[in-house]
Amino acid sequence: MLVPCTPPHTCSMHGVYHGPQVQLQGDGIPGDLSTAHPKLLRDGRTLVNFTRSIPAGGFHVYKQDAKTLERKQIAFIR
Repeated sequence: MLVPCTPPHTCSMHGVYHGPQVQLQGDGIPGDLSTAHPKLLRDGRTLVNFTRSIPAGGFHVYKQDAKTLERKQIAFIR
């Protein structure tokens, strides 16, 4: 469970999360952060976005069906 860095909780001095890898939706796509603004492709049905693994894991690029919200990883960038 992630705990927000607000009182009475404390954060590490450097703000680095040292816990296990987070899965945002339980679909197997790893990542600790995701952008707030996925891009809609020209087909009007598919979103493209990425998650970021912290501290140095890379970017997991995925496509997402705009209707079902099902995600599928399409690339990994280190």
